[in-house]
Amino acid sequence: MTQWEVYGWNCDWPVFNVLYSRFHEVTFILTHDGLASAGQVQTVLLLHPNVLITLSKKEISHHSLSYEEKEEMLGSANVDNCKKLIPELSALIDKYPDCFIFATDTDRDFRWAKCAHIVKQWRLIFGRLHDGVAQAFAWRNTLCVYVVPL
Repeated sequence: MTQWEVYGWNCDWPVFNVLYSRFHEVTFILTHDGLASAGQVQTVLLLHPNVLITLSKKEISHHSLSYEEKEEMLGSANVDNCKKLIPELSALIDKYPDCFIFATDTDRDFRWAKCAHIVKQWRLIFGRLHDGVAQAFAWRNTLCVYVVPL
């Protein structure tokens, strides 16, 4: 599992690009790409079939920064105000259905309190995807990594 934030793309991507290439037989999970642009996600997927993407942190809502400050620093969220994935990201999920896995990013106590709400939002999102794609994203792709390939 590799964890780096997309707002450091210009600094971090060249290093991780080399890592993913050098160890192409290893399956990597790239966390927090919920705030990556669709172009950044596509770059990773085009170059590295050994990388799975999580879309945790898909919304911009941090207590210390305003929405505008966070958006300026990170870019737009990949979920709109109606809790729908933006079309560009939805198209990538349809194109690469085996490359996305569900994640909630509950690494801090305050996030556990929001977990039920986060899962409820994801259920809405999965309900808008094609059944096979939704199942792959929600649980099947994760099974292939952590349990046994189907």
